[in-house]
Amino acid sequence: AYDMALSNGYKIEPMNLEPQSIHALYNLSCEGFKNNFLYEPLPFEAFQALYVPIFKKSDLSFAKQVVLNNKIVAFFYMFVDQGYLIMKTVAVDPSQRGQGLSNALTHACVRAAREAGVHKVV
Repeated sequence: AYDMALSNGYKIEPMNLEPQSIHALYNLSCEGFKNNFLYEPLPFEAFQALYVPIFKKSDLSFAKQVVLNNKIVAFFYMFVDQGYLIMKTVAVDPSQRGQGLSNALTHACVRAAREAGVHKVV
């Protein structure tokens, strides 16, 4: 899935906290989770107030996003805690589902963690 995503023009890159990326992550989260059981969207201001401080405290070395045509179309937020790679949140734009992006992200994130000496995944 990883090689296929790259060959199809997707770029897998580190998640970043630039303002436009925070908006993209918010929109992708709302769109990606809107049909999930018990999902309730947060206003952008609440999302930003809740998640930006968490992201800033986290080591984002293992969090990745997928970009196609300069648009974030998927992300996987992972972080290390007490020697474990915690797989927290994955979202894929509904229009991009079925392309193997969550598998490609998992591969990229876990590979980066293993290369850094983290071998336990939750």
